[in-house]
Amino acid sequence: MYDKLVQTVIDLPAEGLARVNLEEISLCATWYDSYRDDAGVRESYAKLRQVLDAWARHVEPPPQDTEGQRQQPLLRDLIQELIQDRLEYFTRDELDFLYFMVGLARRCGQEHLFDRPLSCVDPYLPTITERREELELVPGVPSLWARMAIYIPADLAAAESKDVSIFAGLDYPIRGPVLSHSGNAKIFGTISESATVVVDGGYCNVRGDMLGNLAVTGDCEIEGNLSGLAVSRRGSIRAHGLINNCTVIAKEQSVLAMSAEGPRLIFAAKDISLRETMTGGRYIANRIKVGGDVTGGRIQAAEVVEAGTFRQTPEMPLSIVLRRGLHCQDYGEILPPDARMLMMSAMKLRQRLLNIEELMDITVRESDDIAGSVLIFILGEHDVSDGLRQIEVKRQEIAFYQRLETGIRALAGAAEDRINLMSGAEEEDLGPNYGREERNLLEDLRKELMALSNEGALSILLHNEREDVLHLGRKLQSRSLGQQGILQVLHRLQEKSATIEETRLILQRLVDTEETQLERAMGKAKILERAKAERARAELLNQLLQAGRVRMASLEFKRRASDRYVNLMRRTIENRASRVSGYRTTILELEDRIQQVRDKLWEGFRVSLPEHVMRGWAMDGARAVGAFEDGILICAWKHLVDEGVHGGPGAAVTSDTLGDRVTYARTARGGIEAL
Repeated sequence: MYDKLVQTVIDLPAEGLARVNLEEISLCATWYDSYRDDAGVRESYAKLRQVLDAWARHVEPPPQDTEGQRQQPLLRDLIQELIQDRLEYFTRDELDFLYFMVGLARRCGQEHLFDRPLSCVDPYLPTITERREELELVPGVPSLWARMAIYIPADLAAAESKDVSIFAGLDYPIRGPVLSHSGNAKIFGTISESATVVVDGGYCNVRGDMLGNLAVTGDCEIEGNLSGLAVSRRGSIRAHGLINNCTVIAKEQSVLAMSAEGPRLIFAAKDISLRETMTGGRYIANRIKVGGDVTGGRIQAAEVVEAGTFRQTPEMPLSIVLRRGLHCQDYGEILPPDARMLMMSAMKLRQRLLNIEELMDITVRESDDIAGSVLIFILGEHDVSDGLRQIEVKRQEIAFYQRLETGIRALAGAAEDRINLMSGAEEEDLGPNYGREERNLLEDLRKELMALSNEGALSILLHNEREDVLHLGRKLQSRSLGQQGILQVLHRLQEKSATIEETRLILQRLVDTEETQLERAMGKAKILERAKAERARAELLNQLLQAGRVRMASLEFKRRASDRYVNLMRRTIENRASRVSGYRTTILELEDRIQQVRDKLWEGFRVSLPEHVMRGWAMDGARAVGAFEDGILICAWKHLVDEGVHGGPGAAVTSDTLGDRVTYARTARGGIEAL
């Protein structure tokens, strides 16, 4: 099992031996001791005794910069279980490993180098010593191997040769030796360009460079540079050195390294984090943070991309796309028809969920606004009913426009997801339920607008605006609509959104002005201001009306509290509360459906759809933060970069910020604005 590791360590030159870490040297000692009754093994590896002494004399301090160099997972796991009081479940070889680890750490005469493991294990050492003597010695330390296998480059070269057409879910043909391991593994050395390693169900540590192909289920730590192809289905990928001319994909987590130069693709569902620089290449992640400068490349971020300075050259132009969200086709996941339909369903369910959450928030705010009007009426010293009724008419129009805007954003999001997911999709792949979620979005919108219409007369203008939005939504349901057709609908939706937003903002300013004037005309304006700031006017209204029933209230208060206007507004508030309750029920149902789809994608196709991806886009819009040189293209839509657009809706070209940090943000309508 660990015999090849032991022989490799024995054969290392002095400088190589000094870099062997505490975990690896302890494994060698534990393995060798497990054969104390086997004279043949003891004789074959007798030189290990001298090697252990040499290691103790020359061991180098553990690295302080641990990114990509946390190469002692077995030791970390055992210490964690020890702290969790699981010592009674340890096997003999696991106890021996901890026992020899303490002995070797102390033998070097520099215990301060290993303060942390020693401080964790020392309190348990008497029990470890006692327990290991009670258990039978097991040659070959099988329990340790089951926890973490160690392979050397010779093992990779000797692996069975295979032809692989789909590697880690990607269209990436491979021909050559493929080492497969189930569980956790460490590669003690470099993975060469011709080698392929598959670690299923665990993590993989590489004690060297990664130049070949690596697929791992969990986390991946690479001590050196990273090239070739590295894919993690559910963990993060960390490299201490340079990511260069390669493809690196963390389907659910993050990619972290020193620097990157010209990668074919780095994708991370969460973060791409580079300590120093990013030069050329293609990057897609939720968040991208670079400690130094970015020079050239194609960047896509769903939340933020941040660096010191964004630069470009004629040979290395730079483009930045500020997106709404990510999905598996960004990194080239090969989806069979059934998986494609599930993915499309998941993205549309996400859009509908976000739409319902936004409607719920709008409705809660409206209830508070209506309660504010009732408070002004009840607490006012003069009759303000006419002014409040005028405000309510405008508020109803605002509510209508808000829902139209929400519907437009939902439809635009569905259109963007559809464009992203159309790549390679044939019409027959779309399935019988194609367009169902768009229909659900439209039905949600229609119900919302109908409920508002029932509260008051609908103007011709509002009626026409509603019909225009519903018409555009129905167009999106067409199977025959290609990418250009979808883009045309998308542009029409953006134009409609701009018009509606402008009208709504004018109305909102009028309402704010009129309401402020009414509040200032009464003696209790400060109470209302505080309740408004805390969004607690509905609560204050209930408390006030309840107090008026049980205490000595003035006749004027009682008259106003029972006025027809108050009763009407209270029924409106109750209707809003009922709708909020319905929203919450729908949200729970949608979350359950999304979870079912995620489970099916993983169990049936090993396709990851992380929870943070399903949460949707950043509330304030994706952002690019840093100093910018002149002429860098920032877009809200991927196709604008492909089409070479330089300005116009959804795109902006930077001017030189002269070293000052600025922020560009994607707006709700899909525009780019400098903040």
